[in-house]
Amino acid sequence: MGQATSSSPDLLTTRLQTAQEMEFRILLLKVKKALCKDEVKALAFLCTDLLGRNPTSVESASALFSRLVDQDHLSPERPHLLTELLLTIQRNRLVHDLSLSEYTTMNLISKYRKLLYNLSEEITGEDLKDMKFLLNPTLPRRRLKDNTTTLEVFLEMERTGHLSETNLNELEAIIQSVCPVLKEKIAQFKALPVTCRCIQFITPRDSASMNQPGLNLADPAEGIAVHVQAIRELCAKWNTTREWLAICERMEALLKSCP
Repeated sequence: MGQATSSSPDLLTTRLQTAQEMEFRILLLKVKKALCKDEVKALAFLCTDLLGRNPTSVESASALFSRLVDQDHLSPERPHLLTELLLTIQRNRLVHDLSLSEYTTMNLISKYRKLLYNLSEEITGEDLKDMKFLLNPTLPRRRLKDNTTTLEVFLEMERTGHLSETNLNELEAIIQSVCPVLKEKIAQFKALPVTCRCIQFITPRDSASMNQPGLNLADPAEGIAVHVQAIRELCAKWNTTREWLAICERMEALLKSCP
């Protein structure tokens, strides 16, 4: 009898987790149904650094969300990435309608990736044709077909070593020729401290740090602080080695270089 009583809390917890998981899956399904094909491609592009693979292989929103969940970037407890993705592609109303506004975004998407996305949104069809013309001697022709999008051009430039977070010169020259008004966006990005361009502030799941009241996790400095605190908590919990503590010290040093 005592055994059944002691196991009932575990059973209740399991059922609650299952219900939360189902509710979260329903939320993702609603997002999927609200997105068009181009928006799914945009989300996949923004997740390139997180997934560590070619985003063109992502065929649907369901496939993208499944990968993000499998790699622990999305969960019922941490839907922050979903909020940030939707806000980045200007689906603010969808964020509001799905009650995601309460989840503060945490700069999980690098500023570099957002820069490329924002540039693509400003580049017109004629601008894209001119870009492809300028890149004709540089990129394979099969990668510059009429139906190739701006984001796909950026990905091919990255794949062939002509574009990266620290190598924007060629893109800058192309933008200068095609749409000079956009060059200021690149200049603003290059003016950022290097340490604040691509850092992704991901708080471990079993840390409650991100729920602290008053924290502005959209701020890089506070994002690093939360990440460091979470790692320190795990170090204490697992009695881990000095290497992780050394990582904390290096991350804390980044705070001084972020505005």
